[in-house]
Amino acid sequence: MTPTFPEALRAAEEKLSRSLGRPVRVAIHRRATPELIDAIESIDRAMFREELRYTRKEIEADATKSDYTAITAETDAVMAVSYGYADEGGYMLDTLATRVEGKGVGPALATLTVIYAAERGYRVLTLYTEEEDERGRRLREWYGRSLGFRYLRTETGKGDVMALELTPGVVDGLFSRYILAHP
Repeated sequence: MTPTFPEALRAAEEKLSRSLGRPVRVAIHRRATPELIDAIESIDRAMFREELRYTRKEIEADATKSDYTAITAETDAVMAVSYGYADEGGYMLDTLATRVEGKGVGPALATLTVIYAAERGYRVLTLYTEEEDERGRRLREWYGRSLGFRYLRTETGKGDVMALELTPGVVDGLFSRYILAHP
């Protein structure tokens, strides 16, 4: 059964706290404060090559879009962020980035974004990604295999467009796999 978003948020905190061995706070942000923008910029600089990083003005512009929502995971500081907004025909997962890899943080935040979008009545979640990043990780394949996104097309200058149908089965499956399951 699909949890409410607040229930999923608390379950994600518990899961990530177990996985990381220290308390993790997962928070939702409906507006981008200067501190949140600083955190997004810092994670962008650490995790993305220069041509993929957003400028402060781009992050601020995204934050003015309809239904903008950022979800962060933090211990002493923000270690991961997922943010999105309403887009043509659905909800756009614009950014998913984490400083901590291999502990389930990215998939948990992606799942929370899926639950949020589904609860808000969106039927499709879209994103742009690369086929492969500079570290050789096959991102398009990961989004497809791990989260169930399907490849739609490649857009010049933007990347591979992928979409996920937000059915109850998809939402429940991701919640069970990435939030309820023990690390």
